[in-house]
Amino acid sequence: MADSVIKYEDLIGADDTFDIIFDNIEQLEKKLIDLTKLTQKDLSILNPNDEKGMKKYVEEVGKLVKMKKVLEKENKKAQATQKKLKRLTDEELIQKEKLKLANRERI
Repeated sequence: MADSVIKYEDLIGADDTFDIIFDNIEQLEKKLIDLTKLTQKDLSILNPNDEKGMKKYVEEVGKLVKMKKVLEKENKKAQATQKKLKRLTDEELIQKEKLKLANRERI
């Protein structure tokens, strides 16, 4: 996770942190879809003989593809971090219950 754009460990603390993260990713995906649709519309009216224009849109499509991959990667990292946090929380609860049982047995 060292190469992640978002430092999840800095954000974790509030109960709704992952809801906020996933909402933000969803909003970014919607914006990316809107940009893709706009690019498709522009491409549909572009003269195929316009090499300079075609080159510009080839680069634009490449950027859109990269952005989509980054969003997918960040979404997967956020999901993995959320699962890890839940597992750690579950392990802590199990440890607390074991401690309670051990304390009861001493009494």
